[in-house]
Amino acid sequence: MTVAEQQRNLHNPHTSQLRRRRPLRLPDEVLGIVFLHLQPNYVRQDGLLCGTPWTDGTCVVSREMWQDGNSGTLIRHDWTDDSKRGKARYHPTITINRVPSRRHCRPALLDVGAVNRQWRRVSLQHPFWTDLGWHRLLDLRPVPLVAASATAGGPTVALDSFFRVLSDCPVRMARVRSITLDLVCWRRDIGIDALLAILRRVTNPHLVHTFVLETGWDVSGDTAIIRLLGTQFPNLRRVHVGGVASPDIFYGLASSALKYWAKRWGMGKLTHLSLQGFGQAGSFSCAALLALLKKQRNVKHLAVGYVRNGLDLTRVAALVPELETLSHDFMLANYVPFDARPLPVGARPLPVGFPKSFL
Repeated sequence: MTVAEQQRNLHNPHTSQLRRRRPLRLPDEVLGIVFLHLQPNYVRQDGLLCGTPWTDGTCVVSREMWQDGNSGTLIRHDWTDDSKRGKARYHPTITINRVPSRRHCRPALLDVGAVNRQWRRVSLQHPFWTDLGWHRLLDLRPVPLVAASATAGGPTVALDSFFRVLSDCPVRMARVRSITLDLVCWRRDIGIDALLAILRRVTNPHLVHTFVLETGWDVSGDTAIIRLLGTQFPNLRRVHVGGVASPDIFYGLASSALKYWAKRWGMGKLTHLSLQGFGQAGSFSCAALLALLKKQRNVKHLAVGYVRNGLDLTRVAALVPELETLSHDFMLANYVPFDARPLPVGARPLPVGFPKSFL
């Protein structure tokens, strides 16, 4: 081809459009398979050999087990081993893109959603977004408390902003089917206003079946959270509410919270129930717990913290005949300020087996 012909082709509208043609796009189904390969769908395992809030009474367990839904690969994580925080900066179920030229690494699921509109749309269909546990995408080692307190608003600002930004997407909020906010494991906290705003943005609250909240008691025990949990999510099957002492509030759930849920939750819907108490003066009473169990006779896994005036095992057995396991904290919890220090081993509940044969 001569130079003159090349110049004519350069100015030809037809050939120039061919050169500017967009690259071939993969179908959404194929992209979904690729994204599942980049970020496998790990599901938390339940069972006697797996630590859960309903077997241990807390989220800070040493037998946390996750399984890949496609390959069946099992991953065990020990929250009580603080030495692992220095080696693995992220939760073991999260895949990280470690690009040499990039200063900071990011989760692969966030990277693929930033490519273009199609990739963002397909990434929002990933099973990860069905669980509102977005803090798993964050570094396990939080910002030091001193540095975080220097920012406007205190140490919860970064986490509040992170959750608010992600919850602004209606598509993401429509996918939520469970809520797992085990923030104590990450040594983080969230503001009450931010948490209420995020929970109220859940598009289909009637489809939410699991609610786990473990943070400072100033948030977990707040009246607004208690009322929202009793009114907005009518079809819950699994509930865990726990916390640790905050600088101003060190008590646990009050009896009024359990009595309120007894009136609001549907009859016999719960199968897993875990409620933490804190000390003689700040915990719920046995009468309040029995009033709640009287409405929830289908509970199979029960975990309770310190109960004021003791726990009547005979009456519990009579109210929940299907009970398979019971975890009860017979120890008086110690005051633990909610900061970046590791949680003491003695603050973990003492699990006690409660088989059907004993009932």
